[in-house]
Amino acid sequence: MDKELAMLAAGAALGLVIAGYSLLTVPSYPLSDDIAALVNEVPISQADHQSRIQRLAAGGAAPDALRQSLEALVDEELLIQRAEELNLTRLDPNVRTALLVAARNAAVSEQLARPASEQELRAFFTAEASRFTTPLQLTLECLVLADDTPVTALAEIRAAFTTSSPLPAALAMYLTDSTPLPPVPLSLTALHRFLPAPVIAAAAALPAGETAVVPQSQQLYLIKVVTRANALTPAFDAVRTQVEIEYGFFREHHAFANYLQWLRDRAQIQRHSLEPVQ
Repeated sequence: MDKELAMLAAGAALGLVIAGYSLLTVPSYPLSDDIAALVNEVPISQADHQSRIQRLAAGGAAPDALRQSLEALVDEELLIQRAEELNLTRLDPNVRTALLVAARNAAVSEQLARPASEQELRAFFTAEASRFTTPLQLTLECLVLADDTPVTALAEIRAAFTTSSPLPAALAMYLTDSTPLPPVPLSLTALHRFLPAPVIAAAAALPAGETAVVPQSQQLYLIKVVTRANALTPAFDAVRTQVEIEYGFFREHHAFANYLQWLRDRAQIQRHSLEPVQ
């Protein structure tokens, strides 16, 4: 009886040893020809290995570096797996940003790898002509007068202003602001830094050399268009390079938007709706 118990105990001990050994060892399997290494069941492809060797060789790497290229890939994979264990992709803002940039690049790379056709470029140029149009530019002069300036005084001031003649000293009393505008052509957008919108709108409707009086905010704006360069859309061939660049940005934006929508469509997203505080 004691002999049987001893045999059972020995068998149990042997089983524990075998089980423990199996837990501490990783099973090894023959790798397929397209796999260079397996790191915790994550494959490193031969294509990635050969690509690494080619990049190192092109950069003039030493032979030892070429021989150690696979081990470098193994080390990288170990570090990536450890980063995932530590949840660094979410906790470290630098890692998170790099991951998001890489994901965006991967999402749009296939779309951008295909060159844009001539038809696509011309259609984009036609649809988005405002991107390539030189806007209306005006050189303006302006006087700001009190809104109670007498009609006769206003007529004299306007006549002198139109011909760029010196303003009679007796009429200077009606000026509330004579700060000169920049004596260069400015777009309507740039003019908003200096003049109210209704004044700019009135100036945009004037031909060069003409003046107008625009009541605004209890003042009278006397404006003169010195030079006028109308908006100009160039020929396609003249801005082809710019069209290619702009269309590239356009394609990237829409490719990424479509990719995000695809991710949303296949995901399960639940949001917590907060009731407004009473």
